[in-house]
Amino acid sequence: MRQRLEALAAERRRFGYRRLHVLLAREGIAVNHKRLRRIYCQANLQVRKRIKRRVALGSGNPPPLVSRPNERWSLDFIHAVLRDGRRMRILTIVDDDTREALALELDTSLPSPRVIRALDELGTMRGYPDTIVLDNGAALTSLTMLRWAPIVTYGCTTSRRANPPKTPTSNPSTANSATNASTSTIRLP
Repeated sequence: MRQRLEALAAERRRFGYRRLHVLLAREGIAVNHKRLRRIYCQANLQVRKRIKRRVALGSGNPPPLVSRPNERWSLDFIHAVLRDGRRMRILTIVDDDTREALALELDTSLPSPRVIRALDELGTMRGYPDTIVLDNGAALTSLTMLRWAPIVTYGCTTSRRANPPKTPTSNPSTANSATNASTSTIRLP
């Protein structure tokens, strides 16, 4: 078990012992979380604090091109503020090949179980994609999302931070379709 834990920690360096516990359980290795933490600490696998560095925009490898529908979906959140000051979040799910907005979920709070429900509804209607590209937001990197499905590919699609809540997101493939829909959806009585 220790060798498998070290191999998973080397493969996913930013995963702590709790996320590695989920991955081990998925592989059929049942271990108490307290014992796993003790072994994790003894092996000196703690996640190191990151040193803040400025990264040039556009650096890194671009995602591979998609060649057919339902090969890759992208998820992102757009934030909006109503006239009365309430903040709204819009979950946008876009097919990267067809640039079709598959789903727009609008609410004041969109936790990860709600995101999973939207993905499951789409999966039953259209079939699940090969990969799902997420950013590193709290609702998308939670343990609930990690337990949901092994098809999720974690990785930040843009190197820019999210824009302030009053403007659409910086992801152009989700911003155009969701902004048009949000102007007609946000108008509440």
